[in-house]
Amino acid sequence: GGFGVVYEGVLQDGFKVAVKRIENSNQGHKQFKAEVRVIGSINHKNLVQLKGFCSHSACYFLVYEYVANGSLDKWIYSQEKLGWDTRFAIIVDIAKGISYLHDECTTRVLHLDIKPQNILLDENFGVKIADFGLSRMVEKGEMSNVMTMVRGTPGYMAPEWLQLRVSDKLDVYSFGIVVLEVATGLQALHTCVSCGTSPRFLATWIVNNLRTGKMVQMLDKKLQQEMDDTSRKVQVEKLLRIGVWCIQPDPRQRPAMVDVVKMLEGSAEVSDPPLP
Repeated sequence: GGFGVVYEGVLQDGFKVAVKRIENSNQGHKQFKAEVRVIGSINHKNLVQLKGFCSHSACYFLVYEYVANGSLDKWIYSQEKLGWDTRFAIIVDIAKGISYLHDECTTRVLHLDIKPQNILLDENFGVKIADFGLSRMVEKGEMSNVMTMVRGTPGYMAPEWLQLRVSDKLDVYSFGIVVLEVATGLQALHTCVSCGTSPRFLATWIVNNLRTGKMVQMLDKKLQQEMDDTSRKVQVEKLLRIGVWCIQPDPRQRPAMVDVVKMLEGSAEVSDPPLP
């Protein structure tokens, strides 16, 4: 986990759990409070369930449902075979989970650290978004807010973090990067052999390829043989367009997550995005 060690455990009734231990530091205390406050107040099939918690003089413990297939990064960055249909379903689940946080909770929740390491997959590859230690609850009417410190992970952080501006569009940007990672199998910041050892920003590479019309060529090589199916090709192109809409530098141009869900499910059109 982001701030602690995670252990596998079994409750007396045989229910498998994951137990996160967080050290009793100032940052650990903040993370523990954020997790309990947020996860304790929400319930959605695409968000990990908190089963219990306790605080001790030396550390804190958070007890979650056990999620069998681990985190998404282990599946998309490795040689593990994850078919296109499963990947697309995962993206839809992630979008629904974030949309719930933004629009269906009594108080809007901003996750602020959406990345593959915080997206868990159950035995059927259903999504459970986890790690709410950096999250923030804001009133529905609050369009944006100012933070005192930057939160999140390099590669997934929207440019407005530099001004410490906070809104739901930060999660939209991070989601867009995850979409591009799931489609290409590449990390947000990856080393590319042809460009030396310096990390390359995935979004820049995607946009450059879109300019030259090389859309399907960007796809994870493990998926190429599935692309004989025209309907899948159309879905890939749609998903990449949605991803680029979500990473627009101007947060006002990024769609709301509720609209992203509609685009993914086919009830809203996906126009060609401006190329940043």
